[in-house]
Amino acid sequence: MTPVDQIILGRDLDILHWIPPAYALLCVRKKRLSAAEIARLEKEDIFIIFSVREKIKSRHPPPDVNRLVAEAMGTLPPLSPSSSSS
Repeated sequence: MTPVDQIILGRDLDILHWIPPAYALLCVRKKRLSAAEIARLEKEDIFIIFSVREKIKSRHPPPDVNRLVAEAMGTLPPLSPSSSSS
């Protein structure tokens, strides 16, 4: 099952714990989302994936992708700048 399938099926079957790991896989892969993948995803999915990918590209050392996904999904508060450097 692809990460996009996992997001869609997780939502459709109410298996919500499938969604964050699928987002994380799409956020860290080198290949960008294809037009076909974008067509299958909801706008919120695309926003979360793109916003996390941008944060990953702009930070060194690389951040905790799972935390960034949780923040983007609204399930974790954002890290303050002082706490993210530790």
